[in-house]
Amino acid sequence: VVIADYFAPLVDMVFNGKPFGGSVNVLATLAFGGQIYGDFAGYSLIAIGLANTMGFELSRNFSHPYLASNIQEFWRRWHQTLSTWFRDYLYIPLGGDRAGALRTFFNITVTFVLAGLWHGANWTFILWGLCHGLALGFYRLWRTSKFSARFQIPQIVSWGLTMLVVGLGWLFFRATSVSHAWAMIQAVVNDQPPNWSTDYALAVSFGLLAVWFYDVFNKHFHWERVSAWPWLLRVFVKSILLVFIIARWGKEPPSFIYFQF
Repeated sequence: VVIADYFAPLVDMVFNGKPFGGSVNVLATLAFGGQIYGDFAGYSLIAIGLANTMGFELSRNFSHPYLASNIQEFWRRWHQTLSTWFRDYLYIPLGGDRAGALRTFFNITVTFVLAGLWHGANWTFILWGLCHGLALGFYRLWRTSKFSARFQIPQIVSWGLTMLVVGLGWLFFRATSVSHAWAMIQAVVNDQPPNWSTDYALAVSFGLLAVWFYDVFNKHFHWERVSAWPWLLRVFVKSILLVFIIARWGKEPPSFIYFQF
């Protein structure tokens, strides 16, 4: 949550005003991807932890989604409770993948468009859902085709394409209007040469590195092992985290951006 609020000033400045240069737009979109993940996954973990202290086991909601190597895997890791709900109560009743490739493509697209509408009655949310629906539909067509076995896409390339789709979706999701999103995309395309802002680049890079490190750490490390550390090390690490929280939240109240949904 601290990392999410760290991204907020840049995201609000770029998305709530006139379009900036293409490079800053890219940075702000990356920052929003980190912000909404840290914000939503952070509050999900807080809810899970609070429930656990009272004896309730809540479902896991995120599983390091930005390490996903394809769009289907991303949605198995991102907002898992909502994904499962839409799968069980919309996608499967529509027919799922039982009626051929084209009908499956249609069912996926409709499901994600309605998922966009679930977030709000705005064309930007519809385009966000359409972006993911089409990407997932084409991925399913590719995966079931004979070409996928012949032409293996390197994992790093597949991951890059997945993050490109996710990033484009976040741009539509956060933009105030379709015209605003389109103006930001045009600024990116026409930004020759890129005019990277050093301050923004360093800030966003630091924040995204923290998000990436958290995902990798959480994937390969069990937090229960912390209890086996020497008590002095445990106190030191927890004190550092507490200082970060106090330093960030001591300035202004934290904002929970997903509250509106």
